[in-house]
Amino acid sequence: MNKVKIDINEFIKEYLKKPISIGEISKKFNICTVTASRILKANNCKIYTRQDLNLENLKIDFFKNIDTEEKAYLLGLFVTDGCVFKHSNESLQFSIALQEQDVYMIKNIKHILNISRNIVVDSRSRNNCYSIAITNNNFVNDLINHGIYIGKENRRFIKLEGPFMSHYLRGILDGDGSIYFRKKKNSISFNIVFAGNLIFMQELKNFLINRLDVANNKLCFEQGIYTLRFASRRDYFNITDYIYQDSTIYLKRKKDKYLKSKIL
Repeated sequence: MNKVKIDINEFIKEYLKKPISIGEISKKFNICTVTASRILKANNCKIYTRQDLNLENLKIDFFKNIDTEEKAYLLGLFVTDGCVFKHSNESLQFSIALQEQDVYMIKNIKHILNISRNIVVDSRSRNNCYSIAITNNNFVNDLINHGIYIGKENRRFIKLEGPFMSHYLRGILDGDGSIYFRKKKNSISFNIVFAGNLIFMQELKNFLINRLDVANNKLCFEQGIYTLRFASRRDYFNITDYIYQDSTIYLKRKKDKYLKSKIL
């Protein structure tokens, strides 16, 4: 019986496109599963687990074009609070983790993207961290194309077409920002803070100045991260009114603070 000759590079490339069983990839290349498994192991390729294979209904092209509120918001949340990994077999994985009080957003993400994998809880973390992960090169490459690079120090702020920048900024605030106010004896102080790497913060700052006419505040470097703070009432509401207009997806605890500040 003649042995089937295959292009090893093409075989591995096809395997890494998306999670696929050894049985399926074997049929595609007309080889036995033992041979397929041997090739993958010899090239240090991760053998996909059952959870990896359960991503068949994933909306792989969800982030190809950012043209809805949900896409813009999640892109902002992911660029600040998500993680991108490249495994030794060149497969790409995205994951996001949120504290227990925000677990409903993890559930929303699972539903919106049709993720079949289970939500994982890390009870060792202080706030019971809940996370979900996606292993799919096409899906993750679309995120990378929109500035969500491997390593948060490399992340980039992007400008979206149409009316989606407010939703993108709301995701950024929910991922790695804060809003708060303090009542003093005869006044109230308002604060909104964004955090990220230097280039990301510079680009965000320039957008806010040009779009919302806020003050040209200095960036601060605190505990290994750059922060951009606006503390005047005018700037606070210029930004918060903008990002919460027509909003249907957000972290409730932060929007509740904004709504409370509106009546002070």
